[in-house]
Amino acid sequence: MKNTTTSLSLLLAGSLLLNTAFADDFTIQNDWHFAGLNQPVKQITVQETREDGEELQKTQTSFNEQGFITEIIYDDSLKQVFEPYQGKVRNIAFIYEAEGEEQRQELTTTWLDENHIRFDDGDLVIDTFFDSEGKATRHELFMDSTTKPDEITQYQYIDINDPKPEIKENYVFVTNLELDKNGNWVQQKEEKSNDKPVIRTRVIEYFP
Repeated sequence: MKNTTTSLSLLLAGSLLLNTAFADDFTIQNDWHFAGLNQPVKQITVQETREDGEELQKTQTSFNEQGFITEIIYDDSLKQVFEPYQGKVRNIAFIYEAEGEEQRQELTTTWLDENHIRFDDGDLVIDTFFDSEGKATRHELFMDSTTKPDEITQYQYIDINDPKPEIKENYVFVTNLELDKNGNWVQQKEEKSNDKPVIRTRVIEYFP
């Protein structure tokens, strides 16, 4: 069960880029900001594929009118339900089926600073840091203690017209390939060492 829990935690790590809160000593912008959305959006659907067309994962994220995530559905079956924030802490229920029965895993995200959020499921801790535009700059993964990370991932954002960077270990390079008429990305490329590039295609449903 611990291996299953860890795998589910890693699956959820990408979704943490979208979490946000209001805390006692600082104010954090809503989830639209951290999803790279510059105006109110009701729902986004993201399909991840390899460059050769191999399908990886589909996520459907719903927002309320205040810009906070209400749920994420993975591949039309696994569901992540978001409770409202209490101060700077948010509880999340990850619901999935195993051996014919519905399982429920409780997760927690906490804002430690206005640019620093912590994901904790009891077995795995992931700290994510953001820049002023809401883009993730670094992931730190902890397995046994939060004193020293077991793994660090750095993010770098590349303009489509920039020269192709040298892919470095522990770096993730992100390029927006296409924007919609509102300036929100609808196709994005992610590259990292020892892995095939990933293409994300995003369908955005705006509020009327």
